[in-house]
Amino acid sequence: MSEAHQKQTAVIGGLLNQADVNAKRVLSSYDPTVKYEVNKASLKKCNAAQLEACATFLGFTVRSQENEKLYRNQDILADRLILKIESLFEAKCSDCNQAYQNTLDDTPPLTCVLCMQGSHNCQQTLSKMDAMGDTKPVGTSWLCFGCLTKNDLALNPPPKQQKRTRTYSAVSEAASDNLQTIPEDEALGEEEEEDDENGERESPRRGREPEQPRGQPDPPNRVATSEICELYKRRNCPHGRLGKTLVNGRQ
Repeated sequence: MSEAHQKQTAVIGGLLNQADVNAKRVLSSYDPTVKYEVNKASLKKCNAAQLEACATFLGFTVRSQENEKLYRNQDILADRLILKIESLFEAKCSDCNQAYQNTLDDTPPLTCVLCMQGSHNCQQTLSKMDAMGDTKPVGTSWLCFGCLTKNDLALNPPPKQQKRTRTYSAVSEAASDNLQTIPEDEALGEEEEEDDENGERESPRRGREPEQPRGQPDPPNRVATSEICELYKRRNCPHGRLGKTLVNGRQ
């Protein structure tokens, strides 16, 4: 376990020492060494009473004055809990460049609009707050160092999108006209693939996930690149996007 993970585990341990039984069930489901989606799935296994107890412990308001639930979506509440837990981990200040760590008792002058990370209570940050005073423009938002760095296009330029071209000769062996339209099921397949890629865009929020060690084998459900048909990768596979189109009676 890395030094960073050891510090994060110590934070979780400190929270467990203060929490009640229900909140402990949720906090113990969080693991700083695994990815966000894994932690969210673990937290969602807790019942509503446990999630609300943990949220209250961490400082959330989960019920209105009429005792109505403010978080009716378990997925959203689990996401907020993860962000709040991670906001108590060590972070870097974008003003003084020093490492700092907030606690539940702290009231940071600023909170990141993307990930709920509280700002550092350093002199540089306080000076900025004093300069703004009570005249902060409507819509003004603050990004923590992690979110600011992750969204800096100079440091993280967006990947170039390859222009897609359709090869009609591979749709059917009987096609002799280059202007023949693609069958409806094939066209839908192309659109679905583009939607899937858009859905896999990286989150703009700062991440605390450990990098995968080099040389570590891919997960079992990931197909090795060398096993993918070369014609399929060039959009020339006659069997179609899903490999179900029959050619000469065979897939």
